[in-house]
This record gives sequence, structure tokens and C-alpha cells, in this order.
Amino acid sequence: MDLLRRPYRTGALAVAFVTGVAVAVLNRTGAFYGSMSADLIDLRVYRMGGRSVLTDGALYDAHFEIMGLPFTYPPVSAVAMVPLTVVPLFVAAVLWTGASVLCLAWVWRVCLPRADWRLVLALLVGSLFLEPVRENLAKGQINLFLMAMVVAGLLGAAPRPVRRPGARWPGLEVGIAAGLKLTPAFFLVFLAVTRRWVALRNALLGLAATVAVGFVVLPGASLRYWGSVVLDSGRIGNPYFAGNQSVMGFLSRLGHPDSWVGQVWFVVAGAIGAGALLLAWRLWRRAERVAAVSAAALGALFASPVSWSHHWVWVVPLGAVLVSTVRDRRAKVLVGAVWFGLFLAGPIWWPPRDRELDWSLWQSAPGNAYLIAGLVWFAVMAWHAWRPPRRRVVVPALQAAQAANSSSRPPTV
Repeated sequence: MDLLRRPYRTGALAVAFVTGVAVAVLNRTGAFYGSMSADLIDLRVYRMGGRSVLTDGALYDAHFEIMGLPFTYPPVSAVAMVPLTVVPLFVAAVLWTGASVLCLAWVWRVCLPRADWRLVLALLVGSLFLEPVRENLAKGQINLFLMAMVVAGLLGAAPRPVRRPGARWPGLEVGIAAGLKLTPAFFLVFLAVTRRWVALRNALLGLAATVAVGFVVLPGASLRYWGSVVLDSGRIGNPYFAGNQSVMGFLSRLGHPDSWVGQVWFVVAGAIGAGALLLAWRLWRRAERVAAVSAAALGALFASPVSWSHHWVWVVPLGAVLVSTVRDRRAKVLVGAVWFGLFLAGPIWWPPRDRELDWSLWQSAPGNAYLIAGLVWFAVMAWHAWRPPRRRVVVPALQAAQAANSSSRPPTV
């Protein structure tokens, strides 16, 4: 893949290093990255989890000094964060941010394998300012890593030019990603729907390995996590918060979560998740691999109880797929500008915050903009996946010439 060769590799490394240093400096100065405060709050919580591994192991009793945030991920995630705790925060920020940008660069290259490297590099730089991406980088989130791991695991056995060379264990990365953070577990169902049994087996082995590592290193914390913490939704945050762009978030902003929301969410989220998997299956059968993975990702974002805006880094492959379905060049530019412009603007933050339960209809539209965009994407891709193939029109004169040409050929013995 071109990412492994110059000059795209050189450009991506330069962008990653500059972005890493910039975010680390902004964190030290208390400045802003886009519209987000570059406080690296989630990276700090990850480091808190890593320190718990090295000290008392009381992973789920610790709360970060800012906002009292707890550690909510599986124990193996804290184990993976240990290296970030032995270096200063500035160094950790540069390394973490730079690696995140490289993951994004790799995803862009997978989405546009035949595009000129300068175009892909320009798109990489521009995508750093998309609200989900800048939210990831400003807070030090893990989602760009997870997206790259899922793409690698699911497309490792795909045909060229999308195939990742040397993928001997397709699907393994999906299981490891699900072990680090549970949300990628939705892709295990995608593997079953597309009947990729070897990849599903490898994914389950990867997931089991992460659970095993957690029990070996932190047996007490692992028992507590899988026994109770994993079901404690109160540790994540209020579902009606504007940043939760999921079906549960939308319904919670309409009514109290303890009333009818849970039951309705189960039905609606299940239906949308099943529809997304059906669309993903159809696209996979049409050999549109990136589109199929993107459809499954969008289904996971809709169906998950909590899909914070920084989970929506999948807007990059979603947008690339959407643009690729358009044939006219000018229309491609227009569709890309509308799609990425929406996520550049981040309209979900326009309505008044902390007043989501009192939003008017006009405030709810921008406040649920990501969900609306996702529904449009589903509709367009469903039309694309099931539309009949274009008929080949043969001009009568050309047809007669072809018939005459074939009749003039000498018979073969």
C-alpha cells in the first residue's frame, strides 16, 4: 500500500509530528483546537488507568481529579496505557496524537487507493478539522486507533487494491479492538452476516486474548468489570447530552430515560442495526468492501446506547464512499463539500447546552445533525446497492456493423 512508500509516507509522518506537537503545546497553554479545548482529558484518564495497574490495581475506584471522571474501559485497556504513564504528559501527547493522525492517514489511503498521494495528503490535513476528529485529538481519545484496527481486520482479506498485504490472521484486529473498547463488537456480527467464518474465529480469539490478559494482570478488577461495571451505564454520562449522537441520545432528548425511552430504543436501535447489516451484506456481495464496512460502522453508531461525537470519526470513510457513488465530477465536489462541511461546522453544539430536554423543533434539527446525515447516507447507499445495473445501449448502425464483421470471418475448424 502506498502509505508504506514515499512520498505519501513522508508527508503523513510530517503531518502527524506537527499535529502531535501542536496539540501538546495547546494543552500546555490552555488554548483551543478548533472549537474544542485541548485539555487531553481522556488521555489523562487513560494515564490514570495505567498508574492504577502499576500501583494498587483499584482501577474502577479511581476518579480523575478533573470532573471526577472514572475509568470505563476493560482492564486490558489500562494495561495497554502503562507505557504512556512512564513519560511526561507532553511526550505522551505528542506520541499519542501523532500515532492517531497516522491511523487516519492509513484509513484515507484505504478509502482512496488509486488517488494521487497529494490529494490524499490534502484530505488528511483538512480532515483534522472535522469536529469528530478534532474532538478526538483535543481530548486524546482512542477512536482513531480503533477505526484503523477495524478497517485492517475487516479488509485484510479483501481484493486488491484495498487488500492489506500479508494479512495472515484476518479479523484478529477487530477482536482486539473490541477487547480494548466494547463498541467494535458490533463488527463481529458483521463478520457472521457476511459469512467470513475464519475472520470471525480470529476476531473471537483476539477478544478472548484481551480478556485473558486482563485477568492475568488485574484479576480483581477484571472480575469487577465483567461482573458489574460493564452494565453500569451511569459511569458513561447522561444519554441526553448533545454529544451523544445515537438513537438513545435522540430519544432521551425527547423524554425521560427512565420512562419509555429504554423500550423504544431497544426496538428502533435493533431495527436500524439489522437494516445496516443487511445493507452491509449487500455491499459486500457487490465487492464494495469499504462501503460495506462503513455501513456496519454507521449501524453501530446508531444502535449503541452512547455514541459521543468523537465516535463519529467514521465520517471519513463514510464521506469517501458517498462521494464515490456519484459519477459526475462537479457533483462529487458538491456532495463532498456538503458532507464534510457539515462535520466541519459541528452543528450539534449550536443549540443551548445543558438544556437538551427543552430544545425546540428548530434547535433539535442541528442538535441531531449527525443522525440526520446518517439517515441520508443510509438512503443513498440503499438506492445505490439495490438499483438495477445500467443497460448497455447498442446503436443500430453499430450493431449491423458488428453483425457484418462477424459474418465475414472465415469459419474455424
